Amino acid sequence: GLVSGNDRSAKVRKNVVGSFIVRGISIAASFFLVPLTIGYISSELYGVWLTLSSIMTWLQFMDIGFSQGMKNKVTEAIAKNEWNDAQTFVSTTYFMMVLIFIPLCIILEIATPYINWSNLLNVNLLYNAEIIRTVQVLVIFFCISMVLNVLSSLVAAFQQVAFSNAFNAVGQVLALVAIIFCVHFVKPSLVVLVFAISAMPVIVTFISSIILFNGRYKKVSPKITCIRISK
Repeated sequence: GLVSGNDRSAKVRKNVVGSFIVRGISIAASFFLVPLTIGYISSELYGVWLTLSSIMTWLQFMDIGFSQGMKNKVTEAIAKNEWNDAQTFVSTTYFMMVLIFIPLCIILEIATPYINWSNLLNVNLLYNAEIIRTVQVLVIFFCISMVLNVLSSLVAAFQQVAFSNAFNAVGQVLALVAIIFCVHFVKPSLVVLVFAISAMPVIVTFISSIILFNGRYKKVSPKITCIRISK
């Protein structure tokens, strides 16, 4: 092969150490985020946030294996030096994710105000309007992140697992910074809290996508002309 056993072992070791560091940063950010969040909003609203974030975490499995399938195909194409095929897989995956999550976002945005969230989440009716706005913010960033997170799978296809996990870790650290700012300068609000926590990872991945697709991943950058739906 083009890469020797020693080179591969070094790469694996680097990824393991890098992943360990990145995971450590993510855990530390989450650890500091909890007391800050509880201090920023009421315990009742914090419970609402925990419930909503748990639902969104569960919904992340909704990419129906597109990203994982793309990762496997791109890894295979890179090994064979078939860059046009790799670009087609990347472009088609982004297209399919947009096709699923943009309509889903619109449907959920329209449906959200018609749901009695305070009753559903068993909290005071006074919070209903704020929960509706919160869910709408959460839905927007969730759907955008599902599309943008294709980048993480692509980076993993290049055998850079630690780097692929870094987007989320950086996003969490920035979310922590944003919440610290909110605690000192913004009046308590569940909407503001969810915006800060949800927006930061999306912003990080969006900026990273622009930089990487114009740099090291230019060969596989998504293009409309490379989308292939039929086999």
